[in-house]
Amino acid sequence: MTDCKLNLLVLAGEYVVAHLTSLAQLHPAPLSGQAMYSLTVTPDELSFIGPAGMMPPGLQAESRGWRCLRIDGELAFDQVGVVATVSSAIAAQGISVFAISSHDRDHFLVQAADLPQAILQLRMAGCNVNEANV
Repeated sequence: MTDCKLNLLVLAGEYVVAHLTSLAQLHPAPLSGQAMYSLTVTPDELSFIGPAGMMPPGLQAESRGWRCLRIDGELAFDQVGVVATVSSAIAAQGISVFAISSHDRDHFLVQAADLPQAILQLRMAGCNVNEANV
């Protein structure tokens, strides 16, 4: 597969996934650099995904050791196949992918140990991956 044509940026640092029991537990701080965090609220769940250093005080992450790749540049809101293209390229090697989409960009988390292989797979698929923050 060599039709990706997407640009991705590896964000600096470790990311975590944590379950919250209350929105009051969240104390978001201003972001610096290229970092991102996500708060997901459903009727039966509150989740925090973000830099390890932003973990709310007193909480333990259920899942640590993630690295984040972000689509570099804005995507058209109706652009089709971005998540499928990136996820398929990485998953072809049996690497788990955690995808998060925002209005303008998609983010993909992989375990830190899998990052080098994920980058290789993306490049083999035709994606450009900027590793300046690795």
